[in-house]
Amino acid sequence: MTIEDESGTVNVICWPNLLAQQRKELMGARLLGGYGVRQCERDARHLVAKRLVYLTHMLWGLDIMYRNCH
Repeated sequence: MTIEDESGTVNVICWPNLLAQQRKELMGARLLGGYGVRQCERDARHLVAKRLVYLTHMLWGLDIMYRNCH
């Protein structure tokens, strides 16, 4: 999958075993965090994910303008 923040995009590589273990976090989150190993190649950035973190509850702390953007 690809995620984006203020600094640009990152390709997140999720191997099948991680997907099986953390399917709920991946499929149910509107805001998702991840821990893993960072890799950089030329113009691309990658994160080989080791753990996904459900962070949807943190959206309520954001300004209403950002919560309503789709």
